[in-house]
Amino acid sequence: MKAMMRLMPGDSRWSLLVTTMLALLLLWRTVSSPMHVCLHWDSTGYYFYLPALFIYDDIELTNRSWLDDLRSQYELSGTLYQMHPVPGREGHVDQFSCGVAIILAPAFFLAHALAEPLGYKADGFSAIYQLTAAWWSFLLALAGMIALLHLLRRFFSDGTTAIVLVLLLGGTNYLVQVPGNLVSPHNYLFLMMALYLLVVDNWRRSGRSYFFYIAIALAAGAALIRPTELIWLWILPTWGSTSLRQAWGQFRELLIFRQALVLRALGIGLLVVSPQVIYWLVSTGRPFYMSYSNPGEGLDLLQPHTLDFLFSFRKGWFIYTPLALVAVLGFIPLLHRRPEWRIAVTGLFLINLYVVSSWTTWWYAQCFSQRVMIHSFPLLALPLACAIDAVRGWTRWRLPAMAGIAGLFLLSVFYQWQYTQRILHGDRMTAAYFFRIWGKTEVTDEDMELLLIERPFDGSMSFRNKERYSLVRDEDLSLRVDESWQSDSVGVPEFLLHAESAFSPVIRRPFSELTTRDHAWILADAEVRVPAGVRREDVLLITTAEYNGRVYGYTSWEAATDSAGIWKFHAEYLTPEVRTKKDPVTVYIWYRGQDTVAVHGIRTRVFVRDAAP
Repeated sequence: MKAMMRLMPGDSRWSLLVTTMLALLLLWRTVSSPMHVCLHWDSTGYYFYLPALFIYDDIELTNRSWLDDLRSQYELSGTLYQMHPVPGREGHVDQFSCGVAIILAPAFFLAHALAEPLGYKADGFSAIYQLTAAWWSFLLALAGMIALLHLLRRFFSDGTTAIVLVLLLGGTNYLVQVPGNLVSPHNYLFLMMALYLLVVDNWRRSGRSYFFYIAIALAAGAALIRPTELIWLWILPTWGSTSLRQAWGQFRELLIFRQALVLRALGIGLLVVSPQVIYWLVSTGRPFYMSYSNPGEGLDLLQPHTLDFLFSFRKGWFIYTPLALVAVLGFIPLLHRRPEWRIAVTGLFLINLYVVSSWTTWWYAQCFSQRVMIHSFPLLALPLACAIDAVRGWTRWRLPAMAGIAGLFLLSVFYQWQYTQRILHGDRMTAAYFFRIWGKTEVTDEDMELLLIERPFDGSMSFRNKERYSLVRDEDLSLRVDESWQSDSVGVPEFLLHAESAFSPVIRRPFSELTTRDHAWILADAEVRVPAGVRREDVLLITTAEYNGRVYGYTSWEAATDSAGIWKFHAEYLTPEVRTKKDPVTVYIWYRGQDTVAVHGIRTRVFVRDAAP
C-alpha cells in the first residue's frame, strides 16, 4: 500500500480507500461464486489450447473423444459448440482465438505441476486447474482496478477519482459479471485497456519509443483475445488532438516521418499475434481462417442493433446500467474541459458502440446488462469523471445533481441484487415483465409467464401451453405435387428417395411470413413408406433455419411410429433466435440409406402465441 501511495500523485487517501474497499468486495463476491467451475461454456473454448497442446498433444483435435469425455465429466457445456470441423481435413478448429489461453498459461502450468502431488487428475480440467485459473484471474481483475485508479489520478482529483471508482465499479454490472465470470475476456481486456491508455499518454508526454511499442503490443494482445479490439489503434494517432485535422496530421506524421518506429512496432504486433497464425496454419493449412463459423450469429456491420443494445428491455445498457447515462452525458463537459480527448476518447467510444451493437445476438447470451461494455469502462471513466467534476463545480444545482446520481447508483445496485436473486433474467427480459417486477423482491409463476420463451441449452423442448397459441398457417406438401412425384398402386402421390436423391421437396418459409413475434412453434408431420431392413437413423425429418444458405437451428427427428412399413414422423420445433427476419425456416425428409423409400407427404402447422410478451 505504501508503494502504491508513493506512485500516486498528491493526496490520494480517498481513492486508495475506495479501491481497497472495492477490492475486498470483489474478493467477497469471488469466493461466493463457484470458483471450481470457472472453465466452462465459452471459457472452455478460450482455454482449450493449453490442455490440447501440453497434455493431449492434439491441438488439431483430430480425436475429439478426449474433449467429449471431459465435457461430460465436468459438465463443461451442453454441446461442443466451441469447435468446428475443418473442411477437407480430419481435425477441428477452435472458434475462439488463443489470447485468453496465453493469459491463463501461468495458472495452467502451476496447476499441472501441483495436480498429481495434491491428488487431482492431471487432465487440464480437474478442480486444481479451475481454482488456479480463477485465482489468477482474480489477481488480474485486482490489477485492473489499480490500473484504473492510476489512470484517473493522472487527470483528476482524489475526490473525483473516488466517486468515479464507486460509481463505475459498484454501480454497474462489473461486480456481478467479473466475479461470476472470472475467466472472461472482458476481465482481462479491462486491465489491458487501462494500461493501454496510460501507456499511450506516456508516449505522447515523453515521446519515448518504447511506450509506443508497448501500446502496440497491448493492442495486438487485445486483438488476440477479441479480433475486433483492433479498433484500439484509433487512440494512438488521435490522442491529444483537438480536431480531426490535427488527428490527421498526427497520423501522417507517423506514416511519413516516423516510418522506422511504425515498422518496428508493426513487427512487434505481428510477433504478438503470431501464435494464432501458427495455430491456424497447423489446424487448417491457412494463415488466416474465419473460425467463428456459426451461421446463426455474427458481426453484421451493415445492420447494427444500436437502439436495442441501448434501450431494449431485453438487455438495454441504459435500462439495466442507468449510470451509463451519466457517463455518456459526461462527453458534453469532456468536449469543453478536455479538448485533447475530443477525437480519441469520443471516437473510440462511438466506434466500439457501433461494433459491439452490430453483433446479431446483441444481447450476448446470459448476463446482467451488457457484459461486452465492461472492458471499455476505463475509457468511459474519463467522461464520467468529467461529468462528476462538472457537477462538483456547480453551486446551485450540485446537491440535486448529486442526489440524482446517487439515486441512479442505488437503482443499479438494486438491479444487481434482483439479478443475483434471479428476479431479473439473464436473456429473457421483456418490457411487460420488467414493469411487472419493478421494485419487487420476489416473483410469481404468473410473472414469469411474461418472459421470453425459455430455450433450454440441451434442446429438450416440447410444445406446452398450447391453449395460449393460435394456428396461423397450415401447409401440406402433398397438395402441391408436380411431375417429380409418382403414384403408388392405389394412386397416392409419393416422392421417391434413394442414394442419388436423398432429400425430399421442402416446405420453406421466411421467418417473417410465419410470425411478427420472437418465435413460433412448428408442428411437422410426415409419412414415409419404408422397405424392410432400413435403419431407423437413416430416415430423418429435418427442421432448420438458414442464413445465406448455411444451416443453423438444425434438429433431426426419427420416426415416432412404425406400422406395416409406414413410418410416421412428428416434430415440435421451436424456431431459433433468427439472425434476420428474412431467414427461411425449412422442413424436409433426409434419407441416408441405399434402398428406395417413398415420402407420402409432409405437413406443417405454425402456431403463434396470442399474447406474446
